[in-house]
Amino acid sequence: SVSNPPAPSGGGGGGGGGGGGYVPPTPEPETTAVANASNINSARDESKVSISWKNPEDDDFEKIILLKTTEEINDYMPFESIAGLGEIVYEGIEENFVDTDIAPNLTYYYALFTVDKENNYSDPIIIQKGALMSGGQENASSENIDYSGVKSLAGLKSDIVNKISFAEASLIFNHNQYVELNETTRKLYIFILGRSPKELSEQDKFALAYFIHNGSPTTIILGAGERTGVLNSYLTVFNKLPENEIEWQDVIKIASGRWPNERNLDAEKKAEEDYFYAVFKRPADMNNPHDNAAVTVIAYGLRPGNRNMDSERAAISIFKNIYEYNPVSAVDWDIVRAIAYSGATR
Repeated sequence: SVSNPPAPSGGGGGGGGGGGGYVPPTPEPETTAVANASNINSARDESKVSISWKNPEDDDFEKIILLKTTEEINDYMPFESIAGLGEIVYEGIEENFVDTDIAPNLTYYYALFTVDKENNYSDPIIIQKGALMSGGQENASSENIDYSGVKSLAGLKSDIVNKISFAEASLIFNHNQYVELNETTRKLYIFILGRSPKELSEQDKFALAYFIHNGSPTTIILGAGERTGVLNSYLTVFNKLPENEIEWQDVIKIASGRWPNERNLDAEKKAEEDYFYAVFKRPADMNNPHDNAAVTVIAYGLRPGNRNMDSERAAISIFKNIYEYNPVSAVDWDIVRAIAYSGATR
């Protein structure tokens, strides 16, 4: 594999607050979409899952690939991401498959892809078969919910946040191929890669490039500069860049203002005892939700679910009055966000 190429020298950024100024890359020329299979039917009993379909009649149809996983998947995920979560259980031109390698207490997800003669993949068709209740009836409560239209994790229940953020983390981590960067995203990629305290694998580099350039459904609104800022905040608090799906899930959560899975108690203590006190001129009351929010935002760099530019401008002015310089570092911008959005007061 080939890592993303270095950008011309002179780039920078990534530590700050705004995603403005990001110009989306010129779209690729449209190509004919690969036709999906049709007439999908599925059934489950105690011993098997049976799936049938009708192959497309296109002349360039090559084969069907069916993947299986116990991780929840969605139809916006590409083949590489789903393959990283499961296994191929069928590949060919037949129009049915029977899976007998199942456990009654598990929910299974199947992704059916059409492949054409140029080795292009269709969007997946997702088939979910729920765990069986007593009596062999499929648990209807476990039917798949489509989260593909969710654009923000703000305000969602934690179990839904975990499902969506992990799906997006898998999408990013399992991309594992070259990303065509533009001038802006190339500079941002080189900036954050240069800050890594260790050498990263090619897969890790691809994931960084993909996240900065493309984002994910709930982080695309931030813009490339702010997504790089999220990575910079993650690097600052954990002294590493993400290297697996769980760590990428934390990046997604930080980008959406949600608590990460991993904790850094030293960072929380420093945010509480040093930064909070310097800004608000009093000790933090961690039982007060506004103070707690301020400390958390500073410690982990949590981004707001909805930005308020007037609040941010006022917060920058307050920061300059306190520290007598403009915010520059990741921690500086985290303090600005705490001032702007936490609701904590002096």
